[in-house]
Amino acid sequence: MLDVDDTVLPVRSLRKEQVGYTYRRCQGLSVQLVTASRAGSRPVILGQQLRAGTASGKPGGAAGLVADALAVATAAFAVDPTAIVLRGDSAYYSAELVAAVHAVGGYVSVGIKKFVNVTALIDGIDPDRWEGIDYPGAVWDRDARRWESDAEVAEVPFVGFSSNSRPASDQVPGRLIIRRVKITEPGTLMPVYRHHAFFTTLPDSYSTVEADRIHRGHAIIEQVNADLKGSTLAHLPTTSFAGNSAWVHLAAMAYNLLHAAAALTTSLVNCTSASIRYKLVNVAARLTRSGRHLTLHLPARWPWATARTELSTALRSPPAVPFA
Repeated sequence: MLDVDDTVLPVRSLRKEQVGYTYRRCQGLSVQLVTASRAGSRPVILGQQLRAGTASGKPGGAAGLVADALAVATAAFAVDPTAIVLRGDSAYYSAELVAAVHAVGGYVSVGIKKFVNVTALIDGIDPDRWEGIDYPGAVWDRDARRWESDAEVAEVPFVGFSSNSRPASDQVPGRLIIRRVKITEPGTLMPVYRHHAFFTTLPDSYSTVEADRIHRGHAIIEQVNADLKGSTLAHLPTTSFAGNSAWVHLAAMAYNLLHAAAALTTSLVNCTSASIRYKLVNVAARLTRSGRHLTLHLPARWPWATARTELSTALRSPPAVPFA
């Protein structure tokens, strides 16, 4: 799974280059990320880009960033491009972005705004076509073999980018999947729902419920955003846009290295970068020299000594060589 998203970095100094008014209603800069993840694993950052604050909430530069990330994913992880799904919110409902993914044979699952034609399709869905999903507060009905839930999904055929202002070559046939969640506020006289729609090119072998579950997994990139903004991207060190852009690249490298190291332990796999740095990197130690050998003395009662030992053992162990 590939996920693309942007996050706002609020800044206090207006002397920083490219600072602008963002969709978060604050002055700041925008960072655009592309991450890759598999089931049961933490995301890895494949692409990063610092943008002007006024570019926040817009897909500018995303097509090229995603194309580079797709090349990295197929080369580094030996992944079949036809098995890749790119997920994004409604800001990334872009013909150029979808074309970049389809060029390598992948699929997309991106949110879509409530355009007039989308709203009309939602209003025309038959009430019997809504299907309950596993959502917070849902209960599994064993007799009916379905979820009794305040959240339901339905699907209608849809052709993306079919407005009159676009050429026919931009049109992409796919599926429009709508998830509606009942608004449970006191005093309502009739059921009221909040609708969320997304456009996907996943094949029909994925049911509506499965496609919705896959799309909701896009939220995993928010963990990366929060992790970076709680550590290396808490502040940008310079007023220069080029310098801050280099800092963003270094921040992504540090994130990947820290979590790769934590993945070699058993207790720090799900920790944030700040926790990994405190427990695994910032360890008080003493370096001594004896007989032309350097010895690193670590604390004997360090609470996370086991994780440190696991990391050292994994790094020193030779890779397994299969028998001929």
